[in-house]
Amino acid sequence: MMDSMEYAKSYAVGISKSAEARDTLNELLEERLLVASRSTVLLQGALDNDRLAEMAERYRVDVIYSYNAEGEIVFSSDGEYIGWQAPEGHPVYEFMNNPLRFHAEEIRQDSESDRYFKYAYFQREDGRFVQVGIYAEEIHDFLGGFEMQQLLDEIKDAELVHSLYFIDENLEIVSSTIEEYIGTSITNTDLVDAIRRNKEFNSNIDIEGQELYYGLVPIYMGEDKIGTLAVAQSTEDMDLVVSEAVKNGIYNLTSVFVVIGIFAAYIIRKNKQLVELAYYDGLTGLPNQEYLKEYIQEAISEKKVDEKAILLINTQNFRYINMTYGYDFGDEILREIAKRLRAVIGDSHLISRFTSDRFVVFIERYRDKDQLIQLTESITDMLDKPIENSRNRQYINSQIAIVESIKNYVDVDNLLREVSIALDHLPRESSKNYIFFSEDMGEKVSRWDTIENEIRDFVLNPNSETIYLEYQPKIELSTGRISGFEALARMNSESFGTIPPMEFIDIAEKRLIISPLGYRLLEMAVRFAKGMECDWCRDATIAVNISGIQLLRDDFVDRVKGILDRYELKPERLELEITESILLENYHIINQKLKALKDAGIEISLDDFGTGYSSLSRLGELNVGLIKIDRYFIKKIDDFTEDSHLTHDIISMAHKSGLKVVAEGVETDVQLEYLRRNSCDFMQGYLFSKPVPPEEAMELMASTNKKN
Repeated sequence: MMDSMEYAKSYAVGISKSAEARDTLNELLEERLLVASRSTVLLQGALDNDRLAEMAERYRVDVIYSYNAEGEIVFSSDGEYIGWQAPEGHPVYEFMNNPLRFHAEEIRQDSESDRYFKYAYFQREDGRFVQVGIYAEEIHDFLGGFEMQQLLDEIKDAELVHSLYFIDENLEIVSSTIEEYIGTSITNTDLVDAIRRNKEFNSNIDIEGQELYYGLVPIYMGEDKIGTLAVAQSTEDMDLVVSEAVKNGIYNLTSVFVVIGIFAAYIIRKNKQLVELAYYDGLTGLPNQEYLKEYIQEAISEKKVDEKAILLINTQNFRYINMTYGYDFGDEILREIAKRLRAVIGDSHLISRFTSDRFVVFIERYRDKDQLIQLTESITDMLDKPIENSRNRQYINSQIAIVESIKNYVDVDNLLREVSIALDHLPRESSKNYIFFSEDMGEKVSRWDTIENEIRDFVLNPNSETIYLEYQPKIELSTGRISGFEALARMNSESFGTIPPMEFIDIAEKRLIISPLGYRLLEMAVRFAKGMECDWCRDATIAVNISGIQLLRDDFVDRVKGILDRYELKPERLELEITESILLENYHIINQKLKALKDAGIEISLDDFGTGYSSLSRLGELNVGLIKIDRYFIKKIDDFTEDSHLTHDIISMAHKSGLKVVAEGVETDVQLEYLRRNSCDFMQGYLFSKPVPPEEAMELMASTNKKN
C-alpha cells in the first residue's frame, strides 16, 4: 500500500510543478506586457501608428492600441481598428472604468479577430490608456496542457487508477475523471479531517458499496496550498497495478521535471532580456529613465549627494530630422549621440537616455560650477560636429539644463522636473546653449501651469472668451482701400489679466497644445471672413498666423481645407502666415506643405522677412505669394537716407520673384511716403489702425472702402 501512496504523491508533485510552470509562463508574459505598456505610456511626444509599431517591435509584442479617455482607438501599431470603441461589458470597457492603473487579462479570444491574445492595459492619469497584446494561440494550446482536468484525464488514460479528484479548500471537487462528481462536496469524515489538517492520508473506504483504496496528498505551489489530489484505486486490481503505477508515475514525474527544466532555462534567459528591456534603452544601449530614477533615488535616500549634479541634454531639432529623413536615419543619429556622449563623459558619470530625444548625465563628482560649464561646453563641441552617412549630413542643435547640486532634494521626480523647467527657460536667442536652474523658475512654471489650464479650457469650451481675436487692417497702397485683415490672438486671463501673445503662444507650443489652439483660432477667423459679404468687402482676405508645430502635422492641409468647406469660404480669401524661423530646420518638408496649400488656392505669406533664415536669392524657390518686411527695417526709414537701407532692395527683388510685399509696423508719414515711392503693395501699422475687435473692424472697412 505504501507504494501506491508514493504513486499518488508522485502525481501530486507533478501537478504542483505543472501549476508552477503555468503560472511562471503567465508571469513572464505579464512582465513583458507591463514593460511594453508602461514604456508606451511614458513615451513623450505625440503618439501615432508608426511610433506604436516601433514600440511593438522593440518590446516584442504583437499589437499596441492607444485609446482616448472615451475608450476609442485613436492609433494602432498595425493600423487596424482605428475608431473602434469598447461596448459596455467588453473587457476593454471594464478596464476603462476600473481604478487600476495596470491590469493583465487571462488569455482570451479577441472579440474582433477571434484570435487568442493575452492583453494588458496601462492607464494615464488623464484617462487615456494603451492596450498591449501578445498573440497567444500556441501558448493557449500549450497552457491547456496544464489545466487540472486535462492532467487528471491523462493520468486516468494510463488505466492504472479507478478515478482521480482535485478538491479545493472548500471541500468541493472541482476536477474529476468521473464527470458527475464535479461540483459535489466531500462528506466522508476521514477525508474531510485529512484535507483540513493538510495531511497525507491513505485508507480503504467504502463508497456506494464499492471498496476503494484512497490516497490523499495536499498540493502546494510554493508555500501556498492550492488543493488536494485524491487517487482512488479498486482493491481488486491493487496488486496487479502497483508496480506499473510506480514505474509509470516515476516516468510521468520525470517528464514533468524535464518540462520544468526547459521552462527554467527559458525563464532565466527571458528574465535577463526583460531586465535589459526594463532598464536599458534597446537602441543606444544606455540606461533608460527607469534605471536613472532608481539610481538617483538611491543616492538621495542614502544621502550620497555631496558633489553631485545633473545635466539634461535636449537635441532640439531631432524631431524635425526624424520627420524629414525617416526613423532609420533618426535612429542612426541617436546612436551617434550616445557614442559621442560616452567619448566625452567616459565611465566617470552615469549617462542615460531620458526620453526619445533627451539624455541625462548624472555627475558623480565635480569641483565647482566652472567645471560643470567646462563639461557642458565639451559636450556641445562634440555634438556640434556634423553627423553624416552615405545620404545625409546633419547638425544637432543641443540645449543643456543644469541643476548644480542635488543635496537639497528628497525626491528624484522633483529633481528631474526642475531640470526640465530650466530647459524651458533657456532663451531662444541666447548666445549660450546652457542654463542653470534657479528658484524663481519654479514661480514662473506655476504661472505657466495656470495659463496652460486656461488655454485648455478655451480649446474645450466653445463659449469661452479667454482668448479672442482682434483684426488689424491691411491697406492696399495703390488705392488706399482695406484689402483684408490679419487676425491676432489676444488673451485675458482670469488669474493674471492681459497675457502678451508671445507668452501664451510660447506656452501653448511648449506644452504641446498649439495645434488644437491654432485650429480653434483659424476657425474663428474663417467665420469672421465669411461674414464679410458686403459690396465693399466681398473679396477681403483674412490672414492667420500658423505655428511650425501645427504645420508639420500630417493632417494639417486636410484640416484647413475642412474648415474652409465647413464655412463655404473660398480658399483664395484665406492667407496663412509663417515665420522665417520655421524654415530654419525644416526647409524641404515645410516647402512641400506650402506647395500643397498653394495648389489648393490658399495664399501663403512669409512673416518677419529679413530677420532670420531666408535670403533674397532663394525667394523664387519658396512656395509663398507674399513677404512681410519686418518692422525693424521699416523703423530704419526714419533714421537713414534712402540709399543707405535695404527696404528698397527687398521690395525690388521680391517683385522680380513674382511676390507681393507687405510692410509691417508703419507708424509715420515718412515711412508711408517711402513705401509708396518704392511701389510697396500693402502696409499695416498704427499709422492707419491698431488691431481692433471684429465689430470695429467691419465699421472701419465700411468707412474706408466706401470713401475709396
